[in-house]
Amino acid sequence: MINTVGKVLEKLLIKRIMHHLHKIEFLNENQYVFAPQKNAIDAAMEAWKFKELQLETGRVVIMASLVAKGAFDSPWRPAILKGLREAKCPRNLC
Repeated sequence: MINTVGKVLEKLLIKRIMHHLHKIEFLNENQYVFAPQKNAIDAAMEAWKFKELQLETGRVVIMASLVAKGAFDSPWRPAILKGLREAKCPRNLC
């Protein structure tokens, strides 16, 4: 039961923080992760368009992809709290 309540509270907190970050336009418009109405397909299409434009103008395009297994399994809390403070997140959310 505690695990379920914790998950519900976590989702509520994330929604409130994300609402704040979008409200103050803190996130970059090119961010696709954790952005409403954006997904991996949108990101792939943007990369494709960028590549096509660069190749049309005779430029060289090199792309790299990195997958870090377990990258978000144990986040460093001080860095998260610092980022929230820098985003001027309301005190009751951080």
